[in-house]
Parts: sequence; C-alpha cells; structure tokens
Amino acid sequence: MDITQIAAKGGVTGDLNLSDPAYTIDPGTTVSVALDGAASLVALTAGSYTPAQLAAMIQSAINGTSTFSSAGLSVAATISGGLMNIVSNQYGLTSNVSISSGAGTAVSTFMGTVTTGAAGKDVAGSIGGVAATG
Repeated sequence: MDITQIAAKGGVTGDLNLSDPAYTIDPGTTVSVALDGAASLVALTAGSYTPAQLAAMIQSAINGTSTFSSAGLSVAATISGGLMNIVSNQYGLTSNVSISSGAGTAVSTFMGTVTTGAAGKDVAGSIGGVAATG
C-alpha cells in the first residue's frame, strides 16, 4: 500500500484576530451553517464570551442543531492563533463548513471576512499497484 495523500477534514478559519477579552452575541442571533452538504439556521446563545467560550458556544449550538445531529454531522470549534477555526468532524471531499449571518450579531464579529471553508481531502494512493481513493 502506498498512500500519496492522507484524508483531511474540511473547515473554515476566520481572518479576524480575536484579541479582545470579550465578545457579545445579541439576543435573537442566528447564523446560517452549511456542514458536509446539509444546511440549517443555527441559534446562538446571547451573552458575553471570551474567545474560547465563544468557540465552545458556537460548537455546541451547531452540534445541537437537529439537522446536523440527526445526520451524524458535527464540528469542532477552537481558537487557533487568535482565529476562530470551525472544522467538520468528517473526512473527505464532502467535508466542509461555511457560516453566514442570519439575524442579530453579524458573523464578521467573530469570523472577519472569511466565512466559506475549504473542502477536506479524500485519501489517495495505490494498493498493489492499483490506484485507490476514498
């Protein structure tokens, strides 16, 4: 077996450095999320959050949305290098995350201008000299 490309998860990383100590999500805030081919409006919980708390709340809100949970889809949201990073827990070309504003607090408040993710990658290589992907 010769692997030429490992499988990867898709996701989106914002371009806004979340260096402030607190970020406010207004009451009634919703965001539109596309995750691995499914889409849903997601309600965010109003409040004031540190960057790490904000990531945890967004992860919980997305993962708690029945459209995604009933399909076995979920994300991991973290702060990496000061940037919001939302990654699908699925691997492959169909793995991806995009997020856009609905009502209330704009997505740009915590993502900046990047809201469309990059797709994951399928594993590729050969088995016994025969090309294989998946």
